[in-house]
Amino acid sequence: MWSYAQHASNQHSVVLTGTALVVALLGWKVLVHALRTPEQKAADESFRRIHRPASTLPLVGNTLDAMFFQTGRFVDWMADQSALADGKPWLMSIIGLPPTFVISSPESYEDLFKTQLHIFERGATMSYIFKDFLGEGIIAVDGHKWKQQRKTASHLFTNRMMRDVMSKEVRDKCIKLRDLLDHCAQQGKTVSMKSLISKFTSDVFTKIGFGEELHGLDASKLDLEQEHPFFQAIDDMSRLLQLRCQQPMFLWRLKRWLNLGEEREGKKNMKIIKAIVNDVMAQSLARKSASLEHDTAAQGITEDGNYVLMEPKTETKDLLSFFLESGLTDAQQLQDMAVNFLYLLVRVVVVRGHDEPLP
Repeated sequence: MWSYAQHASNQHSVVLTGTALVVALLGWKVLVHALRTPEQKAADESFRRIHRPASTLPLVGNTLDAMFFQTGRFVDWMADQSALADGKPWLMSIIGLPPTFVISSPESYEDLFKTQLHIFERGATMSYIFKDFLGEGIIAVDGHKWKQQRKTASHLFTNRMMRDVMSKEVRDKCIKLRDLLDHCAQQGKTVSMKSLISKFTSDVFTKIGFGEELHGLDASKLDLEQEHPFFQAIDDMSRLLQLRCQQPMFLWRLKRWLNLGEEREGKKNMKIIKAIVNDVMAQSLARKSASLEHDTAAQGITEDGNYVLMEPKTETKDLLSFFLESGLTDAQQLQDMAVNFLYLLVRVVVVRGHDEPLP
């Protein structure tokens, strides 16, 4: 049995050990502080002057704001903090994620996306958050892969392409939208203009991107009461990615591993998205293959009975054509490219009215 003296001795040893550890830690911090260079001291001083929300707590930072207190008005909350910071960058911190600098001024955006684009990469953490859904697409990659995809996709948005292709598709879809509204008016049906405009936009951009469309404005396929499953899946997936950015990484990874909650729904939505994207790509590739075979075999007969090879029909290039010409032939990479393109389309143009930032 332990005597009182032994107990007191052990207790004394524990206290001494704990005190020694605290002293060593403090000594280390003092030493590091003393050995800092003038540049490091200036950087630390600038870092301390950066605006932080008043609700920032020790250790947990803004985790409670992001996950509980402000989750229903997260964009409004960030806008409030940007106003309090007078438009200057401010710091948001969430457990398990790198510190996040929030910018809101045009000058900051220009510096980030133009002047110093080579410095501000997406980073490993954000790439990991997006990768299992968006793969090796432009949203989830950095460096050479990002530059290559951006350069290839930029061919789609030249002045000539916008004039010759987009204007034609917009006119065609405007006529279909007009006819559809006329049909609904004659039958006295109530329609959601937001839903119709979403379908109008998706048909235009899938036609431009892949030479195909989702037929959202076809009266025979139109369900006036429900959103297109593709839009709904994209919307739900976007919410999931935003939630991942608002909580500790270990938490959503645990839920993904256990297949719980929004992570389980995210897997279902991704299956819907990839199935529709694969269908659109398959139709596009089949049409291109048939067109190529037709042009190769196309022959005509002159008046004197001689055969002559006819001029092949020139087809307007789409995004898929540009990526194939760039040497991208891997099926998975093409699928990732298509998912990223349509995700950006729907997020930027169709559902940007939701109370959530673009991830």
